[in-house]
Amino acid sequence: MTSRGVLPESVFPPPSEVTDAPDEKLRARARVGMTVKNKWRIDALLGVGGMASVYAATHRNGSRAALKILHAEFARDDGIRERFLREGYVANKIDHPGRVAILDDDITEQDEPFLVMELLEGETVQQLWKRKSRKLPVAEALWIAGEVLNTLESFHGEGIVHRDLKPANIFITKDNAVKLLDFGVARLRGAPGDKTKAGTALGTPSFMAPEQAMGLTEGVDGRADLFSIGATLYAVLSGQRLHQGRSDNEAFILAATTPAPSLARIAPDLPASVIGLVDKALAWDRRNRYESAAQMRQEALRILEELGASAPRRSAPHSTLRPPPDDSPTAVGPRTPDEPAPDQELCDAEPDDPAVARLAEVFRRLERLLPAVRRRLERLLPAVRHYGWTHPDADSKLRATFQAIVEALRADAGLVYWSLSPYAFEHRRRAVWEPSHPLDLVPYNLFAAGVRRVQLLPGITEDELRALCEVLLLDPLRDLAPEDDVAAALWERRLEHVRYDVVSVFVEGDAADREQFWHEADDLEGMARRAAEEKANRAEA
Repeated sequence: MTSRGVLPESVFPPPSEVTDAPDEKLRARARVGMTVKNKWRIDALLGVGGMASVYAATHRNGSRAALKILHAEFARDDGIRERFLREGYVANKIDHPGRVAILDDDITEQDEPFLVMELLEGETVQQLWKRKSRKLPVAEALWIAGEVLNTLESFHGEGIVHRDLKPANIFITKDNAVKLLDFGVARLRGAPGDKTKAGTALGTPSFMAPEQAMGLTEGVDGRADLFSIGATLYAVLSGQRLHQGRSDNEAFILAATTPAPSLARIAPDLPASVIGLVDKALAWDRRNRYESAAQMRQEALRILEELGASAPRRSAPHSTLRPPPDDSPTAVGPRTPDEPAPDQELCDAEPDDPAVARLAEVFRRLERLLPAVRRRLERLLPAVRHYGWTHPDADSKLRATFQAIVEALRADAGLVYWSLSPYAFEHRRRAVWEPSHPLDLVPYNLFAAGVRRVQLLPGITEDELRALCEVLLLDPLRDLAPEDDVAAALWERRLEHVRYDVVSVFVEGDAADREQFWHEADDLEGMARRAAEEKANRAEA
């Protein structure tokens, strides 16, 4: 690992705070060799951010540290000065090896506030990411995320939300210690006098939760940091950032209005468990994300163990492993939890079990029927997409597909089912349909919504098949509310003869339970908000 000093990128500044970067770098370099307050000799420039420059410095007593000096043009703004100095106060509230210790704060001879910080040797995750051609191994990425979540667990426990987590603000030392940088945007729960204007978003749009991008200061809690961890994993695993607008303003608009796409869309070869971890952290509705940093960290460690991967780990009091959580699939369709899937029956049986031979013979005999169903569907969906249901071509293809399904179900009632991957329908662990564009979004949308298996049952009607096809052709970004997905659309249609299994992305239980929970959560949040307003009104009176 290369040896570099701490280089925190600052928050994305509002338009009024943008500096002339080349001039600022020249002014920063000119400071090298000077002495600050007659005690700190500036040895080297480590980096220039949007709000401050960072230097390696030596004290007159010989000790070394990093000095973070606010840019001169911001030093006259009381709000920016307060935000800058807040970093030291917030970071020092928690004694945790994952934070950068702030040793002192002072003011230069030019009235510029500066922080004295521990000097780190190593590199940021952003530098590591670029050095490794913009893709990190899964094990390394999950290990880094686990260490960051470990630190966040302590900060969130004290009501501190970082609000600007990104690869540039995660630092890995030469000793493999992971440190969080730049708490200047962090918010203390219940802290008075936050000078941030209502509706002003602070942070970096590619890694920013939607509620934060909307400027909803009071609505930002620890789950916004979990979104940022998900966005960081999305970037370092796929090589692409979220919300890549043509300008900073466009990127902010995208962050505030556009749900994050599934990681499966651009990195389908990643393990499904890794995709599930990232997608859940990036849920648009924060209630669908992990409940806490501890819960997300447990899942990351469980996946590391599941993959049998090794990653560098340091022994520290705050790095104890926790038992993995239960993460079993939840059946949303009519299938009972104890009913084995056909693949599972085949795998669990003894090799000489006569049932295995019979089942294998059934599959061989019927292999001609299932492709016929697939071919019919493959012709039906483009026709409906192009012409709509009222066109004779779509109608005839619907009847032909329905007849193929009925014939297959007559031959074997359990034949017509598919497992889902992000890019294909599979049967008996073989990809049997990999739709081309634009129908490639059909398996992707199902998989992103947590659907892992779809089965058609005897008794299915033509109307049910039509309703199923309507769901398969939905575009979630265009046709559904941000909090809905294809699994919810399937549930709402109550298709009696369509069975589907969904990996739980929120809570155990079916969609009705989930909907009831959301309603109760909304009521509780409203009660809490009203109680807080009444308390504030009484205090002012």
